[in-house]
Amino acid sequence: MRRAFTLGLVLGLTLLLTLSLGRDGRGPRDAAPPVITLKLWDYNWPVEVPGHGNYLGWLLAALAEFEGEHPGVTVDYQLLSWKEGPRQVDETMGEGDLPDVYSGPLDLSPGDRLVPLGTYLRREDLASYDAHLLALASRDRKPAALPRWAELITWVGNPELLRGAGLDPRQAQREGWTWEQVRRLARSYGRPSWAFGKLFALGSTSPVLLFEDLLGAASGQGLFTGDDRLRSQEPVWREAAALLAELAAAGATAPLDREHGGLEAFFRGQTAVLGRAGPWLADLAVRRGKRPEESGIAAVLLPVPTPRPGPSPALGRLTALHVFRQAADQRRERLRQAVQLARYLAEHSGEVAARLTAVPAYLPARVPWSTGLALDADQQRFLTDLAGRLAVTPQPPWPEAARQQEFRLDVLGPLARGVWAGWLGPAEFSAAATARYHGSRARQQ
Repeated sequence: MRRAFTLGLVLGLTLLLTLSLGRDGRGPRDAAPPVITLKLWDYNWPVEVPGHGNYLGWLLAALAEFEGEHPGVTVDYQLLSWKEGPRQVDETMGEGDLPDVYSGPLDLSPGDRLVPLGTYLRREDLASYDAHLLALASRDRKPAALPRWAELITWVGNPELLRGAGLDPRQAQREGWTWEQVRRLARSYGRPSWAFGKLFALGSTSPVLLFEDLLGAASGQGLFTGDDRLRSQEPVWREAAALLAELAAAGATAPLDREHGGLEAFFRGQTAVLGRAGPWLADLAVRRGKRPEESGIAAVLLPVPTPRPGPSPALGRLTALHVFRQAADQRRERLRQAVQLARYLAEHSGEVAARLTAVPAYLPARVPWSTGLALDADQQRFLTDLAGRLAVTPQPPWPEAARQQEFRLDVLGPLARGVWAGWLGPAEFSAAATARYHGSRARQQ
């Protein structure tokens, strides 16, 4: 009986010890931390990242590293499409079911749902970000989102042809250049020269984008006012449309048109300037110039020209990492880990920004960014200077944004092509745009 009692006691103690240690044999002090699953929303950026393939490959590697450095944290990601993503984000903002981290165009409208980053990041941590871009992502001088990178609008020029027309491209980068200098280019390389088989005057990847650039540089603002009105009645609208017509009349072409050989005319040195070409094209031109089998030029980046002398407004878009509170789980540790995820992505985006030819906001990330670009140090400095004075406009709500985009594509695009083709004058362009805009608004209401 004593042996049976002793055996039962031993078995009981063994069972208690096993339960206290857990199935893996670890004691209570070594127990795994509670699992936190963070939700990340990002866009499927159209880039190839060396060593990772596409953006998804890069993101998976980055998230695996983050999870390895933060035990107990897993990240569920969703890559949004560029077509439906803005609508999904806007609708989700309204419903309140937000991701922990959202990487997309800067949007500070969710208000109190945004986590104040200064609570979780030290001042010295924030000091490693571009001060201007961080200020853009702040409210009441307090960081409300982490800037990730700035995508900048530029024109691209052939430095040899620019100098041949009396324009110093480096001076244009430093001090800006004017619409009158654009007209001189048109006179230098316009139809008379083109008729003899020499050079195209100027080029545009899209007449409506060229018009938007001219309007933005002239006013520092876009097609629409903050209260969703079209700017077509403002004098600057007609001035920009008149210059568009002048350039087309001088022999400017749209290099993406098949009849002009696509962008090859630019790579062969037959185009002085491309409007709304972006830093990616200059970077590509330099890369092509290093390949014996392909043609390329030492392309130079240019700011968008302005009606009068002076620096051009820095136009573009700021992508930021937004951290949101979760209605169902507001644990401080969850918020802290979400901020760390946003910080990790911001600090490791140098390679991706290089492939986008965007400027990373995290200053140390500009080292891998710099080595990932074919553009020389002067060109890179021009981009970082532009980023340092970028102006961004608030994103309108989705229904408004969708209506504006539809107007761009279905109305303004054909009208701008009419100006470009010469069958629509600046005054008619303005009147037609106004009438079509108010007509579409009336139908929607």
